[in-house]
Amino acid sequence: MLRKTLLTTVLVAFNSLPLSALAEDFLILDILPLHHGRTSAEAQAYFTDVEPIFARYGLTRSDQPLQVVDIVRGTIDAQVVNLWQTDDPQKAFNGIFSDEDYLQYVATRDKIFNLERATIMVTERKEG
Repeated sequence: MLRKTLLTTVLVAFNSLPLSALAEDFLILDILPLHHGRTSAEAQAYFTDVEPIFARYGLTRSDQPLQVVDIVRGTIDAQVVNLWQTDDPQKAFNGIFSDEDYLQYVATRDKIFNLERATIMVTERKEG
């Protein structure tokens, strides 16, 4: 049930993007399990703090953070899903992961998210 809900949420989010968002060639799907005892509120606070840093490198949120409510099918274990957009994923990642301001949040990120079990996908929009 959750996977179906997740897929539906992703499809609705893609279809409801503003026309200005369609200029971005890549969407990044960020599927994040939380460490035991951590909350979606902590995840939201983390992303609120780092979003301006991400934006410096052309990575912007394409929708509000999505909280997983059910997994319909599959083995993905996650409580938080994000959709990001960018013209150049590699440039964005390189910039973010070498940014001194961002590096101050790495310990917080690692306390909240179980990145070993995370799924992060880069997708590209193709015409036709």
